[in-house]
Amino acid sequence: MSDLDEKTNELLLKNAKNTAAQSVQITKMSSTSAIKIETLRETANIITQGIADTKAELANQAQLRETNSRELDSLATDMKKTAKLA
Repeated sequence: MSDLDEKTNELLLKNAKNTAAQSVQITKMSSTSAIKIETLRETANIITQGIADTKAELANQAQLRETNSRELDSLATDMKKTAKLA
């Protein structure tokens, strides 16, 4: 019977050590973020650059519309002059 008692005690100690180790490991895992701050920083930089690029493209398109509008006005004026000559 003493062999059984000895094994029981060994198993209890082993179980206690495993439980303690798992508790520490679970605590470490649960207190760390799943998303790294570097990933968030890079994502924010990409989005910020995308906004800047979009604003620049909007400005370019506005300038192009203005240029095209002036050219259309010039064409219309030329056509009116030509129509008066005919």
